[in-house]
Amino acid sequence: MKQILTSLIAVGLSTAAAIAGPLTIANPGFDADPLPDGGFTCSGTSGFTSWNSFGNGCGTGLFNPSSSAYPGGLAPSGNNVVYENGISGYWQSLSDTYQLGQTVTFSLLVGQRLDASYAGYVLQLYAGNTPVGAPLATISNFVTPPTAGTFVPVSISFFVTNPTLVGQRIIVAFSGSTLGIQTNFDNASGNSTSSVPEPGTYALIGAALIPIAALRRKRRR
Repeated sequence: MKQILTSLIAVGLSTAAAIAGPLTIANPGFDADPLPDGGFTCSGTSGFTSWNSFGNGCGTGLFNPSSSAYPGGLAPSGNNVVYENGISGYWQSLSDTYQLGQTVTFSLLVGQRLDASYAGYVLQLYAGNTPVGAPLATISNFVTPPTAGTFVPVSISFFVTNPTLVGQRIIVAFSGSTLGIQTNFDNASGNSTSSVPEPGTYALIGAALIPIAALRRKRRR
């Protein structure tokens, strides 16, 4: 009997722990504003569709790679990538919110041009409507570049334990570092995984325990 009960609880909890869902990121491939081959825009600090940008002068913008930047002039998805030219970057406040016991992961592809040196990158997670104050999590790499002409996946994760974050919007942000040197980004994505059982899981376990309890009472008689 104990073995059956333990198995039911273990299955219920493991099912709850596996619940996951994608984050709702608008314009994740940066292709909402199509450009001709080799074309680019200088967005400065004004941003573009669904993304906000920050930085210096022409530090941010869209870029449709040419063959001098990437083999065949191909972007990982669609036509465009975004660039930063030093201490500039992008952010988006998502409709998704932080929940207790949740692990939030934000991922990107980081590209190294054939015709440029390495500027590095920074990925960050914030909470709220704008990225102010200290980030909840930060990762960076200014030393090891991708192979020239390629993109590599990078990601950042944050586990929510602070109740004050519950209900606050998830903000994703990324940037470069070296002024005047370009880093490219594409394919923004994210997901959340909860390690806290859903209410429905508790109900399922409770329903399974009722006949077991009745059976035990019957045996005692």
